[in-house]
Amino acid sequence: RDATQKAQAVEQRLWHAIASMDDGFVIYDQDDKLIMANETFHSYFQGLATIKPGMSIHEVVRLAASVGIIRLGGETPEKWQNEMLLRRSDPQAARIISLRNGRYIRVIDRRCPSGDLVSLFIDITDSVQAEHTLKDAQKQAETASRAKSAFLANMSHELRTPMNGVVGMLGLLNESSMDDKSKINLAVAKKSADNLLVLIN
Repeated sequence: RDATQKAQAVEQRLWHAIASMDDGFVIYDQDDKLIMANETFHSYFQGLATIKPGMSIHEVVRLAASVGIIRLGGETPEKWQNEMLLRRSDPQAARIISLRNGRYIRVIDRRCPSGDLVSLFIDITDSVQAEHTLKDAQKQAETASRAKSAFLANMSHELRTPMNGVVGMLGLLNESSMDDKSKINLAVAKKSADNLLVLIN
């Protein structure tokens, strides 16, 4: 009797721990019938469907697809259900599902030695949103970089054209007759124009 009471206390403590988890937690037996699910998992259905012990995993997945809590992303409900059920054949399977309320959930299934199936539903919304923010920032940076490159290319072209005219005219002027002081001033102007053209290039 004492051993039974201790076992019951341990079991009760385990259920309380599972019930208090922030992540969704579900256990199916070896026949894929629902044994228990914590309150977090029930909250995903937002009162639109009743999940109770004895339901098959097929029924749970069908309900999730049919009551409108899942964003199917263009998939048909049937295709989404089949893909979710196929996860069970892969012991390392994990999939991200998108809920209608904007949350993102990573689903991880593990088959126990007893044959029971344990499913963990981890909310990764913050990570997904951070990734989206990072991608948006990267796109903006790439757009700004392309705009800057286009601006520099256009400006260098617009500056190079008149500078070539200035350098050419100074070269022609240098071939004409003038006094020494004017030649010195012309040489300074020609050198400055050549240096500026180098910078533009």
